[in-house]
Formats: sequence, C-alpha cells, structure tokens
Amino acid sequence: MEPVVSYYKMFFGEQANIIFDVGTRDGDDAKYLQDNLNTKTVYAIEARKDAAELTKIKYPDFNIINCAVSNYIGTTEFYVIVSDDKDYQGSSSIYNNKFERPEYPHKIISVPVTTMESILVSTGLNDSTIDIVKVDIEGYTFQFLAGMGDYIKNVKLFHLETETFATHEEHVSNEDIASFMRSNGFKLVAKQYEWGEDIEDQIWINEELCQEF
Repeated sequence: MEPVVSYYKMFFGEQANIIFDVGTRDGDDAKYLQDNLNTKTVYAIEARKDAAELTKIKYPDFNIINCAVSNYIGTTEFYVIVSDDKDYQGSSSIYNNKFERPEYPHKIISVPVTTMESILVSTGLNDSTIDIVKVDIEGYTFQFLAGMGDYIKNVKLFHLETETFATHEEHVSNEDIASFMRSNGFKLVAKQYEWGEDIEDQIWINEELCQEF
C-alpha cells in the first residue's frame, strides 16, 4: 500500500478524507491507508460475513458493508476458501476457474451482491469526492467499475487488482481494463506485481481532479 500513499500525496495532498477498500479481507490495508493519509472515513466491503465481523472488531471506526460488489443487484453464489492461511482465504470470490483445482477446497454460500453506484447512493456519498478506491475481488474488477456508472469520475485514485489471464467466462483482462480507465479520464501511474507477473495491480489517478490540488 505504500505506493498508493506516495502517489496520493504526490497528486492530491496529505489527507484522504474518504476511502473504500473493496474485498477488504481483514481491513489491514485500509488501516494502513487511514494511518498514513489522516483519513476520516473508511468503508470496508467484504462478502464473507465472518471476515466482515472480524474486521469490525479490529477496526470499530470502519463502516463495514457485508456484500459482494459487481454490476448488478441481487444475490450470487460465493466460493469461500477453506483454509487457515489468510492469503488463501482472501482468494475467495464469486466463481473463479481456480475452484476447479484440488488445492482450493471451498464451500459455497449465498451472498447479497450490489453495485458501487447503489452503495454510494445509499450512503449519501453520490455527490462526494472519493479519495481512494482499492479493489481486490479476484477477477471481477471490470464488473465493479462498470457498476459505478458515472460516479467513477468522482474518484481521485484507484488501486485495481487485474489479471492477464481469464479467471471466469466474463473476465476482462488488465489491458481492456486499462482502456476503460483511460476512456474515463484516468491516467495509469504505476504497476505492481506482488503476486507474480500474471497479476497486475494498477494505480490510476483522475487527471481532472488533480487540478484541484
């Protein structure tokens, strides 16, 4: 998360007032951003109820939203990795090709799914500038972005996990996500490969909102 902090400060200043961590797992990344950017309001979104509850216990000042996020509203099957390893647990998601492999034992639960547009409206943030949105949802980044509608342009900085390979039938690659972001006025300022060359974390800044700083 250090590059997110560095690029935010470079283009927008020392304080990020509102942060969304989508697919938060344990809230630790959001806490790092909060501590380093003097953040007032943190929303942590997590589909797994137990993980959402544990995050709330660890970070009681966070606003916890327990659901999956995509480009539609309803319910979905969610595949929960059965493991004591939190990195494995963190790869739980809506269906992904990896669940066909034996090294990913899992159970299937039903979870609510909504759009980021709906979340922003329901929280009263639809007219607010969102400082940072971090998205780590195992291959559904494009669906998340599409579900923002026009509110995507209210975000200063995105940290997006993307993949070079197809994780499911509706998967959209990192290159196509990059094209989508550019078409919405964002500039790619960094790429990271913490999990190997096939998984690309992209940091995007909203060039129009940079002018405010």
